[in-house]
Amino acid sequence: MLDVVHQMNQAVPTFNELFDEETFYVFAFLVVVVSIVFVIIMARCFKVKITEYDIDIDREWRDMTPANPFRFPWDDAKKNEKAKLKKE
Repeated sequence: MLDVVHQMNQAVPTFNELFDEETFYVFAFLVVVVSIVFVIIMARCFKVKITEYDIDIDREWRDMTPANPFRFPWDDAKKNEKAKLKKE
């Protein structure tokens, strides 16, 4: 088993055997260009559009009182239940 792994490791070239500095820069440039062309082609094939929506929020705003960090939803539910029981 180790012999097979060693043979496969010897068959695969190292990074330094594949690239020197100039060929690495050419390869990186080609990867960037191919990825940009791929994105443009895919956007045209699938009709992808970037749409931006207006930030128009039509709702009532709260008053400017600060938030209570010690108010929890589960406590509010318990208080509401107790208030309902007292009313009945």
